[in-house]
Amino acid sequence: MDLFYKDIFIDFKTELASDNGILTPDITKNIKNYFLKKFADYNVLYSSPDHNKSEFLTDILITNFEPKSIIKKNGNSYNIDKLEIKALLAIESELGGEGGTSAGPVLKNVVEDFVKLLMIKSKYKIMIFTSAPLQNETDHIMNRVKVLMKAKNISDSFKEEILLIHLYGETQKTDNNNPSQIKIQLSSDRIKGYILKINEIIDIDA
Repeated sequence: MDLFYKDIFIDFKTELASDNGILTPDITKNIKNYFLKKFADYNVLYSSPDHNKSEFLTDILITNFEPKSIIKKNGNSYNIDKLEIKALLAIESELGGEGGTSAGPVLKNVVEDFVKLLMIKSKYKIMIFTSAPLQNETDHIMNRVKVLMKAKNISDSFKEEILLIHLYGETQKTDNNNPSQIKIQLSSDRIKGYILKINEIIDIDA
């Protein structure tokens, strides 16, 4: 499993890294496009009004079936047109979200989405997220990773391994000096990867 996650992280980082400023909605779109291309042989379920696609359970869910066409009519009966129903990969992405302008609200939004991954059954799971530091906080990224590790360890998913991909976020202020949406930095050195194991955090970049 480590190899799968490491390969995904390296490939994801290569595809999304950019030294140019990219708006958060475009980053979200690029994330979806990455997994759509990476898993073209599977069903990639995600929200896309332009393509008449809707989210299913998580932001992105990669499966061996299409929920809307799993039922087939056969004469006077209906059947499930699959030998098995499986989720290969579940992905949640939280890059600030509603009210995500400072450390606490951003973390609240991240944990809320991370818990969805803990609740779902999937072979692999990935959480893509950002964070903001508290005033004078050191190593805030690892502090947030440890919070997610704690959540995993007190859930039914405590034995699972989960990949975390952290995109560096900078706090911003408006012209009126009010907090504004987190600004994501996508330079290669700002994209970090961690694997949550049983009571162990693996830093992929280490």
